[in-house]
Amino acid sequence: INPMFWLRQLIRDPISATITGQAGIVTPLHSAKEFMSVITRNSKEARILASRGVIGQFDSTVSLQEFLGNVGKEKGKEPGFIQRGLHRLLEIHEASDAATRVAIYKKAKAKALADGMSERQAVDYAVMKARESINFAITGNSQFLAAARNMIPFLNATIVGLDTLYRAATGYGLNPEEKAKAQRMFVTRASMMVAMSLAYALMMQDDDDYKKLPDYMKDGNWLFPTSDKDGKTFVRLPVPYEVGYLFKTIPEVFVRYLSGTSTGKEALASLKAGFIQNLPTGGVPIPQFAKPTLEVITNHSFHTGRDIEGVADSRLPVSERGRKASEFSKILSKAGLDNIGMSPAKIDVFLKGTFAEMGTFGLELADALILAGTGVVK
Repeated sequence: INPMFWLRQLIRDPISATITGQAGIVTPLHSAKEFMSVITRNSKEARILASRGVIGQFDSTVSLQEFLGNVGKEKGKEPGFIQRGLHRLLEIHEASDAATRVAIYKKAKAKALADGMSERQAVDYAVMKARESINFAITGNSQFLAAARNMIPFLNATIVGLDTLYRAATGYGLNPEEKAKAQRMFVTRASMMVAMSLAYALMMQDDDDYKKLPDYMKDGNWLFPTSDKDGKTFVRLPVPYEVGYLFKTIPEVFVRYLSGTSTGKEALASLKAGFIQNLPTGGVPIPQFAKPTLEVITNHSFHTGRDIEGVADSRLPVSERGRKASEFSKILSKAGLDNIGMSPAKIDVFLKGTFAEMGTFGLELADALILAGTGVVK
């Protein structure tokens, strides 16, 4: 139920689908249009996909036997106001995942009809394309992986994402003619993304404010400068995972290195961090609930690959370590958490790691209220 996650879905999914899919070019604008149609319940295509089990609630940690065993055991109690509100938020979340699939469905059906298929055949073909754009129902038979999926968020999504990329690049499972066509399309679209990434990277090398930003932020986002009353800021558009690393991050890292805006050590660090991030479990095979605690204990962020508290921080009192930390975390540290080594920097990492982007949003909201209440301009 995180609005930032919904927005990122509408940017990442269509770009990945365009590179790895075979149903035409899908842009974030296509997905945004379908998102609005789905959340207003005006999409007949979404209803078709839901009836075929392509979109809607799906829990990869529950087996078919478990699901069938619980059928008919649902509580008959009328949901309250809060439950209805949460249900609606979850519907919006599902719509953010469904939007790109609906766009793929439409394009695939139009192509099938143009190729001479009947209405029924075109619908079946489009449903298949929408499902296979990234099929989270593929879980395998490994009991070990089944247990790991229960503990590690997005593990199955990462495996399926890599599998989808492999199938798109190799034409796996297709006959020779379709395989050659699929591979040509993949190479063409991947080359287009590389070319646009190179042009973007070259354009940004003369921007002094861009060069000051940390590399992990550049690697994970397209950054577009904008100006406000406080000076230049950047609008961040998230990069898709697997295809983003291969066809955006890697080309840009080489441009930064050749332009002299990143050292060889920094370039290698970016390539290594991106590679690890796209591995199942992100190279850190521990449950997410334990990861923030481990980061705080080790003083190391698995996301940025950097120390949470730098060398300069070690000379400061605990409650003052984290000059850029949130105001809320600074208050908590000074309220007594500094006695157990929880600096503002570590509190920020713990809250963001535990509550994901909802934690980031909550800290920003708390900061806004604190600053408004104290009259401080930050």
